[in-house]
Amino acid sequence: MQEYLASYARNFGIDSLLRLETKVESVVPDAGGWLVTTKGDGVPETERFDRVVVATGVFCEPAVPKFPGVDEFRAAGGVLMAGTEFLDLDDARDRHAVVAGYGKSACDVTVAIASVATSTDIVARQLLWKIPRKVAGF
Repeated sequence: MQEYLASYARNFGIDSLLRLETKVESVVPDAGGWLVTTKGDGVPETERFDRVVVATGVFCEPAVPKFPGVDEFRAAGGVLMAGTEFLDLDDARDRHAVVAGYGKSACDVTVAIASVATSTDIVARQLLWKIPRKVAGF
């Protein structure tokens, strides 16, 4: 996947725009835009942008909300984990699994565990259409 993304960036000439190993220190609203302060080689740098996209997923810090009854659930043998913590299909093998959410990471986990779990359910606030409704006008 890494090589594919690098190849894609090179092919479309956007690789020179990437800033890897750079920490975002702050994002502050500024007159219809955003001031973004980053720190790459230890030197802070601030730039103004019209738009900011926050794109997190499987490489982010997991955020598992506190659910009522989670202690009882775990005491009965249940396991609660973020998608980034799910690393072994055997954790879902022959179990009844529930995936909370319907984003890319949740769908990836669901597809993987559905092949080994006794049952797999998805709980989501809103179901989204995952593919374009039309491709090439059809």
